Amino acid sequence: QHISQLESLFTYNITSHKKKLFSLPEKDIVGMIPRYLLQQIPQDDNLPGMATVSSDDAIVNTILRYSSSPCTRKEAYLQSNTSCPENIDVLQALIYHRHELSVMLGFENYAERYLQDKMMENRTRVNQFLKQMVRIISYFCVAIDRDPLCLLIFGIPI
Repeated sequence: QHISQLESLFTYNITSHKKKLFSLPEKDIVGMIPRYLLQQIPQDDNLPGMATVSSDDAIVNTILRYSSSPCTRKEAYLQSNTSCPENIDVLQALIYHRHELSVMLGFENYAERYLQDKMMENRTRVNQFLKQMVRIISYFCVAIDRDPLCLLIFGIPI
């Protein structure tokens, strides 16, 4: 029951947290975010060429989907996914309690318990799959001279 409460608190924190503001190069989001939305957010005159945006899901998802700049997409992604610091303690408690329960139930750890009824079945198969994906993506990245991390995180077509 404690794990369910932590999971609920984690979700609540994400959905109810105060959106934070961050700056992105204006040229990378012009025409993508409606002007009336940007005008509602106080802009920093000390940052010429930069636009202040909110970590609101609709804005961040628009940037992730339509921005042609990998760096702008990466910054928007990181800002939106690190904007709930109160979840750090919740996540640490959740990891601890999931592990404890898994060990009590006879599993080596939470990953083994979680994977038992999944297609991958265990950590070894997951690691093999991920290593295979890294090899494939790395091959294409070398071939087209792109950063593999950007391709992986932002789904840049190869």
